[in-house]
Amino acid sequence: MFALAEDAPQTMFLGVRVYAWGLYCFFGAVLCLLAVMFHGREKMKKGTAALFGVLALPMALTLSRLLYCLFDARMRVFEGLSDGSVTWGEYFADVFGATLGGFSMFGALLGGVLAALLSARILKEDKWALLDAVACALMLFIAAERLGEGRLEDFGVSRPLNERTDWWGLFITHGEYDDCISTYMLESLTALAIFVLLEWRRSRLKRGDTFLTGALVFGLSQVLMESLRFDQHMRFSFVSMQQLFAMGCAVYALLVWAVRIRKRKIRTRLPLFAAVAVPAVIGAIILLEFMIDRSGISRLLLYMAYIAVLICPLVIGIRMRNTLAGTLSEGA
Repeated sequence: MFALAEDAPQTMFLGVRVYAWGLYCFFGAVLCLLAVMFHGREKMKKGTAALFGVLALPMALTLSRLLYCLFDARMRVFEGLSDGSVTWGEYFADVFGATLGGFSMFGALLGGVLAALLSARILKEDKWALLDAVACALMLFIAAERLGEGRLEDFGVSRPLNERTDWWGLFITHGEYDDCISTYMLESLTALAIFVLLEWRRSRLKRGDTFLTGALVFGLSQVLMESLRFDQHMRFSFVSMQQLFAMGCAVYALLVWAVRIRKRKIRTRLPLFAAVAVPAVIGAIILLEFMIDRSGISRLLLYMAYIAVLICPLVIGIRMRNTLAGTLSEGA
């Protein structure tokens, strides 16, 4: 079914030949673990970061691979299973093949979050405090992994531009026939910007709000980035599965804040605005995706409208967070 990625870019590291993209992931994982250690050096029990690292690595790898296999069109081999050309043994060997390509970013992130929750439960730590630390740390992993995608051919790039451009090569991938936007670079820099934002605001945010803010901002930004990507990764027609997961992250943050507002009986219409905005934004995104994919309207104009649409839930979410924080401060 799948061949080993023998032609994937490789490099030497400590005398061992490794995949270049995998090396970026390794450094990203190290940075992530160091960030968790830094955040927990005073407020968390000793061994919290170590336990998180031990749990996060296998869980992130497993879930990343499983989500890819479940939602990437190239892994849909039920016809082969039904006609006997592929056995279940061969299929599962490919699914769990350690050297086969195909992983999901959101599967890896889900593995990291679940590892944080399990670590907090085992050590009886405050789960929200650990999630706040992990939210910052995961941004470093994302930045490194996305940067590594630049070593993969025709991956993490946009649709071909209408014409050749002389823009700075850091943001443009110059192909033999077409130029494309280096979406992987935009994603890497966005993750770094979110990391700086979360670190800057972390001491001023209430417990758990760093994690929820990260889910909101990263989720909405990734909805846009997944639209820009045109590498067919986990995509069915013009729908990207990871784009749906990204929107799910943002909706989760909005839902948590809305529920907290209702429980505390704070008089505000923000939860109602969020309930109206979410389906409206999703509908607008579907329409814009269809137009980007199949209409002749300028994509620059369409993406400007795309950003304007995504700003709506971002503003509502931040206002709900600040409303909750202001109420708690008054109560104190």
